[in-house]
Parts: sequence; C-alpha cells; structure tokens
Amino acid sequence: MPRYEIEGRAFLPGETIGVAILLRNAEADGHGEARVFLNAAELPSGCEGVVLFGYDSGTLYYEDPR
Repeated sequence: MPRYEIEGRAFLPGETIGVAILLRNAEADGHGEARVFLNAAELPSGCEGVVLFGYDSGTLYYEDPR
C-alpha cells in the first residue's frame, strides 16, 4: 500500500495538528451555513473529530462526534 508524506508550515510550535480525510462535499446555504448528516458507520473507528472546510473561504469548523 502506498505511503504518503504531507508537510505543512505556519503552525504554532508544539501545536497538535489534526489530519482530515474528506468524505464528500456539501454547499452552504444563502446565509453561509452548512449542515451535513453523517452515519456513525461512515466514521473510521477511533475518529476524533469532523471538520467542515470552506474551499473558497478557508473557513474551518471542528466538531467532536463522540
């Protein structure tokens, strides 16, 4: 199985960094709000959080599903 290395910069020293895999896309409504429904079976075991990421705005929203 291929192994990938991903490197990022501009984090705070010692900061904990989350790693997210995008499952699907959704669109924000006319107020800039988004709602996504996930089944527990879609989340990998040990999932620590779900992130909504705005491709254009760069906005990040994190929620702990536990």
